[in-house]
Amino acid sequence: MPFSCRPRSRNGRQHRCGTHGRLAEVNEVSCQQGRDFSGARAALSRILRHQPPDQLLQPGRHFRVERAERLGLLVDNLAQHGKGRLPVHYLLSHRAGLAAIRQPLPTEAFYDWDRMVGALAAETPWWEPGTTSGYHAMTFGYLVGELIRRVSGKTPGRFFRDEVALPLGCDFHIGLPAGEDHRVAQMVPPTPEETAAAAPSAAVDPQSLLGKVMSNPPLTPALANQRAWRAAEIPAANGHGNARSAARVMAALARGGVLDGVRLLRGETLGRAIEAQFDGTDIVLGLPMRWGLGFMLASDRLPMGPNRRAFGHGGWGGSLAVADADARVSWAYVMNKMSPGTTGDSRAARVVAALYGAL
Repeated sequence: MPFSCRPRSRNGRQHRCGTHGRLAEVNEVSCQQGRDFSGARAALSRILRHQPPDQLLQPGRHFRVERAERLGLLVDNLAQHGKGRLPVHYLLSHRAGLAAIRQPLPTEAFYDWDRMVGALAAETPWWEPGTTSGYHAMTFGYLVGELIRRVSGKTPGRFFRDEVALPLGCDFHIGLPAGEDHRVAQMVPPTPEETAAAAPSAAVDPQSLLGKVMSNPPLTPALANQRAWRAAEIPAANGHGNARSAARVMAALARGGVLDGVRLLRGETLGRAIEAQFDGTDIVLGLPMRWGLGFMLASDRLPMGPNRRAFGHGGWGGSLAVADADARVSWAYVMNKMSPGTTGDSRAARVVAALYGAL
């Protein structure tokens, strides 16, 4: 598909390359280096700082949650089966043991927030929480989103819009208005031949834990082209935006939490978020992973660039958004032609190499 890259300079040190317009551009890359400054999943991973409960919802207050705070103290409806003792950082680092749901659910459950949260409330962890990681591909958004809803009083989509997208001027949505549909590129799934050629592991065994994660509720690429999917808030999977908007959010993180005078979080909070919480083989993905608090961290398996303090998140089909705290630069790649896999792919590699070569 066509791709264009136009370098720009602004305010002396801000450089971008990419294309404008549609919310899911065909093969679009954007990179940004700010002067003074996370698929939707990285967006959720803005760490909330602690405040006494009676101050959480006062106007003008910061929303704070300590990473070691127990889930049951914040979200009582998720406290069944011992889950109330789970510290928040288990949720953010895919170690809570709640990657899949045993109760059979229809696809439409994705669009019913209370039903999904209720199913997770009834779940027993699939492994001893904290002992290992298992990618919470879909449940992450409901678990962290319910925490955001309880602490802030806003749905995760509304919270992201008010606290991140609008202040930064980002064209990114969790829950897309119908009036924006004409700007969205249709998703094109990989063919069976492409999946088979990618790697034997690209074909998912339905009896594996990854198979259970991806099949209940049933999940197919075709869902992304439906209005019900676009309208719902499915924070781990249905963020709608372009590469420029994703790179702008990540630019704030690459610059210590501040972009163009807008502070998303404190530098010390960001430092804790990119400390490794797990470094080993993820039992859902079956791959070596380094997890921070909500972010994939750079590793030998997923380098994300030349620097070790690069972090971000990949998306189903090949999208990827990265902040590099060492180079203080961010970049993002989005596409509508999906490749097999969930941790990004190699299509943006040459452009990213050119970015670092120009720094």
